[in-house]
Amino acid sequence: MAMFTNTLGSFGALGALGLASLLALPGCAAPRFGPWQRATSFVRASTQTLAIVRVRTPWYAPSFVVRSRFRGAVPEYEAIAALDHKYYIVTDDGRFGGIYVWRSRGDAQAYYSDTWRRGIRERRGADPELLLLEVTAVIEGRARVEGEPLGARSLSFPAFATLSLWSLSRHAQRGAISAPAVDFEGMIRAFELTTDGQIGFVAVWATRAHAEAALAHERLSSFGAPQVSAFFEVPVLMDADVRARRAPQTVSSVARAESP
Repeated sequence: MAMFTNTLGSFGALGALGLASLLALPGCAAPRFGPWQRATSFVRASTQTLAIVRVRTPWYAPSFVVRSRFRGAVPEYEAIAALDHKYYIVTDDGRFGGIYVWRSRGDAQAYYSDTWRRGIRERRGADPELLLLEVTAVIEGRARVEGEPLGARSLSFPAFATLSLWSLSRHAQRGAISAPAVDFEGMIRAFELTTDGQIGFVAVWATRAHAEAALAHERLSSFGAPQVSAFFEVPVLMDADVRARRAPQTVSSVARAESP
């Protein structure tokens, strides 16, 4: 219960969210988020590979059509055994795609073949942008979300994701991201990353306001300004662990998520 109280106190610091007016009412069906009682081990080492795919949205496909196709594609991606998670994304500049977390780099490279690229080009009329990053650690955030269940391990929820990469220097060594990021409010899950000469993380957040507050936090100030910084809407999350989270029995109210 103390954890819930502390979390609401931190939420209160984010006045832009207007959480006082967003307290959930009994029987409310709107997407909701709140605190989650994490397991004892909430940072674990990883050898997964994270891919970010972005494709230009066709002029004839409005936003609601793209989101509908996300939902329709859930069974296809849930059937890929080597794909641990997928977060369907819409970028600030209007592109769409996904954040994919693969069990290994080999699995990712096998999927993103020349045939895959050719298929994207033929269907979408544009080449996909692909970024591959090594996951060194997975961080379980303090937030849980309650959305509409989809498929066997996915859900619909108006989440946000961020990509942040810094130059790998003496101020930003490998493994340095987990410690400052582990207790950010509103964080659902994060992946510490490395690539050529860079470190950083991709994180999934309950709201954009939480993401912006975390990235401006003094805990990350020692790294300086990130070389790469991007925000993504995440209307569909394929993440069985996130979907399975449940509210603590002592918590009787949670905050509803803002619509993007």
